[in-house]
Amino acid sequence: MSADFENMSPFLRAATLVGSHEGPVLLFEWFYSGRLTGSELSEAVPFVWSSAKQPFRAFSKLTWIELFHAAGYTEDCEPAERPPGPLTLYRASEPQYAHRLAWTGSLAIAERFLEINKRYGDRDRFVYTITVAATDRVLAHITDRGEDEYIVDTRGLRAQRVDTSREQAKI
Repeated sequence: MSADFENMSPFLRAATLVGSHEGPVLLFEWFYSGRLTGSELSEAVPFVWSSAKQPFRAFSKLTWIELFHAAGYTEDCEPAERPPGPLTLYRASEPQYAHRLAWTGSLAIAERFLEINKRYGDRDRFVYTITVAATDRVLAHITDRGEDEYIVDTRGLRAQRVDTSREQAKI
């Protein structure tokens, strides 16, 4: 790890040292103090998002959207061209969280998350879908955990529930 650690940006080294729970605090402090700009910001925002166990415990949806907009569109923490639209994306969640930022391009991954999340209580959870026509709403694409995760500004979009029983019957 030492060779990789030495090659990291100052922010990523600091975020690695403080750990995933404190990463958002560090991001907030460095961003709003002006210490984090340009390519470091493009790398830092998706890194902290991806590392945080529950990103919304640290910041509101609007703060995350502001941070991702400031970072510019990234693919795996690197500046990139936005994908061509429209994109059909999926998310497993409780109804009140259906319009959060994290989505996947894979129905199978959303269904996997649905099954994992059902283990944590008896609340209703479903798979939702959105179609993002204007890809300027797509803020980042993160694939490092095999989740094909898209970060999407969902304000004004309408998520639709997917009938997973019918989809599973097709498999």
